[in-house]
Amino acid sequence: MSRQIALAFGCWLLFAGAAISQLYPPVEAFTPAGSEETSIALLPAGTPGGASELAYASHCLDTSPRQGLVALEWSPGERLGTARRIDVTKLHEGFATGRFDATRKLAADVRAVSLQDPEPGIYYYWRVLEETPAGWISSPVARFEAPVCPSDGPVFDRSETEE
Repeated sequence: MSRQIALAFGCWLLFAGAAISQLYPPVEAFTPAGSEETSIALLPAGTPGGASELAYASHCLDTSPRQGLVALEWSPGERLGTARRIDVTKLHEGFATGRFDATRKLAADVRAVSLQDPEPGIYYYWRVLEETPAGWISSPVARFEAPVCPSDGPVFDRSETEE
């Protein structure tokens, strides 16, 4: 089921093109270390009710050479929280060691964000946190690969034009 959703989402993103950056709020990352956001009460891993069906789609922007965009999308958890936060890291153990970037609090109805200009070819790990009265519930951690985009515009197949 989630594979079908991811495939449909990927096909939609392919046709949507650069307009995706206007549809989803961009991830405005900050490093939570040293901020008030580090002291959140995170419920134990595996606590039911968090976001699920995490999906991503990445593509290169036609308007900016070498610039990629990744759209992150998820289904809300069983316990609809009052706010959400997205955590992103390049490190497999980044969440456990506190080495990750995070968004500021997002509205509870936000179900997708865009990550603009990620480092090309790098695998990132991400999760969705939902704020509930009992604390923050984490989704399972998912992984995505940032796109590697050409620096000089679209790539054309020269075999059709050569004589």
